[in-house]
Amino acid sequence: MKKRELRITIENDELREEFLNKLLEELKIDYVKVDVKGKSIIITLYGTKDVINYNWNIIKRLRKELTYIHMLKQPSKIKRYLHSFLQKLSKTTFPLEVLEVVLKGKKFYAKIVDDEVLETNASLDEVLELAKDIGRNLQELRLITKSSAAKKFLASVMTILNLDSEEAKDLSLKLNIAEEDELGFIRLT
Repeated sequence: MKKRELRITIENDELREEFLNKLLEELKIDYVKVDVKGKSIIITLYGTKDVINYNWNIIKRLRKELTYIHMLKQPSKIKRYLHSFLQKLSKTTFPLEVLEVVLKGKKFYAKIVDDEVLETNASLDEVLELAKDIGRNLQELRLITKSSAAKKFLASVMTILNLDSEEAKDLSLKLNIAEEDELGFIRLT
């Protein structure tokens, strides 16, 4: 008969209690000794090598599951949204980098991770409202500029400052950020 001692430290009291209950339900072994010392759980498994390894895998799986479930229950300040998910919910298309700039302009934390995921502390409702505004502004800007960079810039300014397209155009011309070509279209300088 072999013996293997495992020490697992779980900081959260509630999670530790839940882990112990699940552990005692799911272990498939005849001889086991479980001691709790402070934040540590000491598990001593007795049996053949195969039985010990099998139960050790159960313990690892339980710990991962409970940690993940506990993490999901915690109120998170930072949320992650897929670009395609946001476009589907807002029923419009928009560049994710424009939404990132607008959120930062509105004093939210925003960062694009993995090219398609927006990480922000703004609520889903706030993100969707801004995404809809950006989509509307981009449609409006099709009459003012052909340049995609100018559209992105002006859509950001319009959404952050709550301006219409003419006000954003006048502001960008006044500040020498953009210029008007011979056809009347705006392009960035």
